[in-house]
Amino acid sequence: MLSSSLFVLELVPVSSAFCHTGNWWPRTLAGITAYLLCTRYSAGSGIYTGNSQDEKRAWRRCSREGFWAEEDYSRCQYANDATRVLYMFNQMPLNLTNAVATARQLLAYTVEAANFSDKMDIIFVAEMIEKFGRFAEKYKELGDVMVDIASNIMLADERILWMAQREAKACTRIVQSLQRIATYRLANGAQVYSTYSPNIAVEAYVIKSSSFTGMTCTVFQKVATTDRTGLPDYGRRDVDGNLDKQLGFKCNVSNTLSSLALKNTVMEASIQLPPALFSQKRRREIRPADDTIYKLQLMAFRNGKLFPATGNSTTLTNDRKRRTVVTPVILTKIDGLSPPHQHIPINVTLRRIAHGADAVAAQWDFDLLNGQGGWKSDGCHILSSDENVTTVQCTSLSNYAVLMDLTRIDFYAQSAGLLHPVTYVSGVILLMCLLMIKVSYVYHHSIIRISLKSWHMLVNLCFHIFLTCVMYVGGITQNKNATVCQAVGIILHYSTLATLLWIGVTSRNIYKQVTRKVKRCQDPDEPPPPPRPMLR
Repeated sequence: MLSSSLFVLELVPVSSAFCHTGNWWPRTLAGITAYLLCTRYSAGSGIYTGNSQDEKRAWRRCSREGFWAEEDYSRCQYANDATRVLYMFNQMPLNLTNAVATARQLLAYTVEAANFSDKMDIIFVAEMIEKFGRFAEKYKELGDVMVDIASNIMLADERILWMAQREAKACTRIVQSLQRIATYRLANGAQVYSTYSPNIAVEAYVIKSSSFTGMTCTVFQKVATTDRTGLPDYGRRDVDGNLDKQLGFKCNVSNTLSSLALKNTVMEASIQLPPALFSQKRRREIRPADDTIYKLQLMAFRNGKLFPATGNSTTLTNDRKRRTVVTPVILTKIDGLSPPHQHIPINVTLRRIAHGADAVAAQWDFDLLNGQGGWKSDGCHILSSDENVTTVQCTSLSNYAVLMDLTRIDFYAQSAGLLHPVTYVSGVILLMCLLMIKVSYVYHHSIIRISLKSWHMLVNLCFHIFLTCVMYVGGITQNKNATVCQAVGIILHYSTLATLLWIGVTSRNIYKQVTRKVKRCQDPDEPPPPPRPMLR
């Protein structure tokens, strides 16, 4: 086997390109076809046959450019049950008769996408979504099912999605297939198209450039009432496994959000398209303003799972920090606007789903890393940010998100809210009582019948309780400045421990006084007992 491989290498011209190592395939010289035996593995997604002596093989060709090309697994089966079923789906011939039924069956199977453990599971589903897209122009229902399938795929583990993207650009193919759905629907004369799912919402409009005065679209998480397509409830899940959380769009032709407020909803994101979106385009062209028709597509993803960064793409990783998407992803596209419109400020507001440090506004570029795609910060910057919401501004139509370094959390950038009013009222009453006790015992200790030792313990106890209460009520919310926060923590530790110490000393002293025995008559010639000083 080794000698035959070397013989093939001698026949092929020397090339410096290689296909990278994969889960199964070794690093292979460009222009070579690699072969692997269908061996059985105890775990994972290894390919196998029932009889190892059959020596059946799978093959895959490495192109002369250094990319994996054609492949053939037909002689092997997958060890994982889910992978075998999805492979069977992938091999089924599709036509106008069975496309919708097959899509529904795949939707039902991808409900358990959270249990997918192999990158080939994602790759097979991506290929099936691409195949369904060929029939989406004829069947409106098919496009809705494709969105639901992609929504289920977002339940899969991030590592599996990352591997599928690196192996076959599976995530990119899914997103681009969804983009074509709206194009198909609007091509049939419809003016508006919308579809929703637990993790993905799609909205599309036909817009006349001459009458465009700006548009504001908001993504809400809303409660689903009735099924829009008559499909059963299977496959329509959110990230928590519930069937009642859906993402939906609400758009209006103005630049205000006042009319978009909905009851019992949570705003996930919003985007404002300015009135000048098409006007500058017309000024560059030497022709009068007309009613040019454009197709606007908006797509919202609950998180960034379908946009995995497979390598160091841009300035996002120049500081060697691994940043992660911490907001929903908003995708915008206008068909018919070519070249892409630049230098038009577009404001996007995104709700954060995780907290980290070093936030960066970024947009996804499908062409980076030889088509693998990647996040870049060029043309985007953060306008404002608070504990839960970040507003960014970008100068081109793209896919927007906020990335943060989750390896450390920037606690001090998060402002803590005030305590409950009862806490402040109770704290003031306690401080006034403690202050009265201390003043009384300091200025009138000579007429108060108490021993010097007890007086000393009581004053110290009141002082440290007073200090603890003041630092807690006044300093527990001071977390904007690191130095102030650390100082508050140190003083709170000291005052709390000191309070416990004086409580213990006072309790011991009271116990000794209560259990003290009556002194016996002492002989005048007997020396007095040695003193027993209090523990300092």
